[in-house]
Amino acid sequence: MNIRQIIGSAIVTAGIGALLGFGVAKIAAPEFVSQRYQELPAKYPVIGAVAGAIVGGCQCAILQLKNQRDREDSSHH
Repeated sequence: MNIRQIIGSAIVTAGIGALLGFGVAKIAAPEFVSQRYQELPAKYPVIGAVAGAIVGGCQCAILQLKNQRDREDSSHH
């Protein structure tokens, strides 16, 4: 597996997730009185970045494993 490609994919999807988090924070900014809920939208970009990194890294790793398996299968036949 190509670790650099996995890390690159994770970074790109983390950026996309962070941007989506910023968008959600702007759209869903609640007017709650509780301090806990007022700080929650600030965490959306972080949550989006972490989720994006996990999804992107896993997706890239799975694709690489599939390609490796396909190459091995084609070399045996």
